[in-house]
Amino acid sequence: DAFTSNAVAGTGSITTNHRFLKANSGGTATSTAIVRDGTGTNIGWSVGSDPSVLNWSKRVVWDFIFEIADNTSTGFCRVLWGPNGSDAIKDLDHKGIGIVVDNLALKLQTHDSTDLVEIAASPTATLTVDLVYGMTIISDGAGNVEWFLNGVSQGTSAGGPVGNSDAAHHHMNLQAGNGANAANQSIVVHSIYQGVAV
Repeated sequence: DAFTSNAVAGTGSITTNHRFLKANSGGTATSTAIVRDGTGTNIGWSVGSDPSVLNWSKRVVWDFIFEIADNTSTGFCRVLWGPNGSDAIKDLDHKGIGIVVDNLALKLQTHDSTDLVEIAASPTATLTVDLVYGMTIISDGAGNVEWFLNGVSQGTSAGGPVGNSDAAHHHMNLQAGNGANAANQSIVVHSIYQGVAV
């Protein structure tokens, strides 16, 4: 289990095992949970690059299955690839790709090291609680990113990452937080595949 660099605040809780990952805020306002895939681990994603970076000029494919168990108006759930292994709960702020769910609205997120791009998914703008979804995100190596939900394209962006990431910014994390709302926010992720072309 590589997901060992985790943190909770308030009533937040996490589950990490061989079957799934879960971030759960609990019901106390301003509670959070973040599941991270380890701090200081240099995975060596990209052939010909330093092991501490991910070369986004390669074609990148990311598949995972997820379920939103709870999500309300001020809460959020995020699944991101591009933070470092000890980042706090936040949107992407380095090169990366991911999704955000806010009040069950699915948003597609990417960062090119300068600008954060977030677009509403279409045609599946709103998710359903306790329904299992499959997500595939493809970054083509030239700054173009496309998101597929259950095999159906949900949007594209030309503002995706290109070139090497900053050192150690090649990690995945899973986040849940409820903001000012004393309501639970919860996301489960499993069957994760992350691939970088040779």
